[in-house]
Amino acid sequence: MADSEDLSVDYLEDEKVQNWQENLERVTKTLSVLHSYENGEMTKETGPGLLVAQIADDSIADYASKMAPNPFGETEEPVYMDEDPARLYELFCETSIEDGATVIMGNGRVLDANVLLEPPEETYDQAYTNPEYGAKHMWGARASVVPDIIYTNVLSAATGRQTTFVDGEKKEAATKREQLVEEVNSGEADWLIEEAIEDPDQYDWLDLENAEKA
Repeated sequence: MADSEDLSVDYLEDEKVQNWQENLERVTKTLSVLHSYENGEMTKETGPGLLVAQIADDSIADYASKMAPNPFGETEEPVYMDEDPARLYELFCETSIEDGATVIMGNGRVLDANVLLEPPEETYDQAYTNPEYGAKHMWGARASVVPDIIYTNVLSAATGRQTTFVDGEKKEAATKREQLVEEVNSGEADWLIEEAIEDPDQYDWLDLENAEKA
């Protein structure tokens, strides 16, 4: 009989999941940079925020509840994470001003938004916490401990920090807004969704000529 471990699925090693995660990171980083300034000055008030959870199933009913109508349910066709990043950016711009989490199904479809994640209390002690964390980062870290959640991706509205959590731990060092801006200006931002920049004159703090070389 085969070892039960042979039947387990490592979603983080799956190429499709990795592609979806890459698209999501492109969206969150682009959101952080393009919506973090006002009149050329960096502010903490103008940034968007996101909490996104990738699940291994098609239901989160056991640890979540609805907060508001699903904006993705109003689209003509289902939205999948392997779509054009520019379209994903447009849709996630809308949910970034809402409270709650956006949930991605195991097949890459964006299931719902405006979701209140309610992980079990035991996850509180299992997740990495930081006194500087805001509400989205705290819930993102805790929710990532739930077995059915593959990872969570969080964009802080206050600092522009973009963080990925897996099993309650940061996947890698959080990327701050200032660092993302530096990557754009140095031509290293291969993640930037250039189609999101409709009027370059609005972003005079960015060296978009260098960004195009990334």
